[in-house]
Amino acid sequence: MFKKIYIIHICTDIVKFVKFLHFFLLYLLFIFMWDYFEDCLSFHLPSLHRS
Repeated sequence: MFKKIYIIHICTDIVKFVKFLHFFLLYLLFIFMWDYFEDCLSFHLPSLHRS
């Protein structure tokens, strides 16, 4: 009985960790994409970058 509860606890911890990791990876991806997007904009539209 105790072992079963322990396994369930580990599973919920893993799920929490995976959710956090997924969110973190999306956040990093967003930052990298934004940097890339800004570079593209400033490259194609120098006037926008100057202002």
